[in-house]
Amino acid sequence: MKKQYSMLTDSPLKSIILFALPIMASSLLQYNYSLVDNIIVGRYVSEQALAAVGCIGPINSFIIGAALGLTTGFTIPVAHAFGEGDRRKLCHYAGSSILLAFIIGCVIMITSHIISPFLLELVGTPDDIKDIPMSGLGVATQTFVGQNYGAENYNRIKKGVKQILLLDLLVSVAMSLILYFAADPVIALFGNNMTGEIMVAAKRYILAIAQCYSLVAILFVMRNSLQGMGFTYANSIAGIGELFGRLSVAFVLTPLLGFDAICYAGPAAWLLADIPLIIIYIKKQHNTAL
Repeated sequence: MKKQYSMLTDSPLKSIILFALPIMASSLLQYNYSLVDNIIVGRYVSEQALAAVGCIGPINSFIIGAALGLTTGFTIPVAHAFGEGDRRKLCHYAGSSILLAFIIGCVIMITSHIISPFLLELVGTPDDIKDIPMSGLGVATQTFVGQNYGAENYNRIKKGVKQILLLDLLVSVAMSLILYFAADPVIALFGNNMTGEIMVAAKRYILAIAQCYSLVAILFVMRNSLQGMGFTYANSIAGIGELFGRLSVAFVLTPLLGFDAICYAGPAAWLLADIPLIIIYIKKQHNTAL
């Protein structure tokens, strides 16, 4: 009989990785849709068409982000109930989550259809490097922390978070090296006749992201760990930090540094999201005996 792993008793790192692998696979397949679309448009239509497709990216991110933000918290009480071993409560939370997710999905679908023309005008005419491995590990970390928080296994949470943070940092270094050495061929995928100016600008942007990728690892681990413990406001705090970072770069640094400031807008946002999350996690360690 096939042995099933448990997030409550097995090795924290092993259980998180096994839980994360199918999430990474599904995210990779989902991301490939837009990746292949962009490659085809850029290589066989025109760079202008690629720019037009690219301007829809922020709108998709906005809509998907709204859906994730409104539904992410549903998994937390389910994980807590699983950790407590309360099947009645688990079924109640799971059923309510499905119903609410359906209602929210319908509302978002109707709302996005209405506001899409306005958003297209707001975005104007013309970046997206997916954090698939760290995102998958982040979701798995939230589930691991949630189940063990419900079971009051605080030492396992502390151990698991340390291990997954180290793993995420190693993954971020590997991703940075890949971005650094594969920048030119990756950029070339999106067009046959890329001008030298476009190639230089794209490479500068990718290298800026590669230099600071470890900040994303910290962000995913801290945010998902706090959410797993039921502190759902961690996502809002991280979002505010990221927003403030991007606005600061846009209005303060861009007039002074130009395109270089735009390249580091993402890293600045990650840093300002990391700082409050680290502080909150350290405080929660003392308050919950982690």
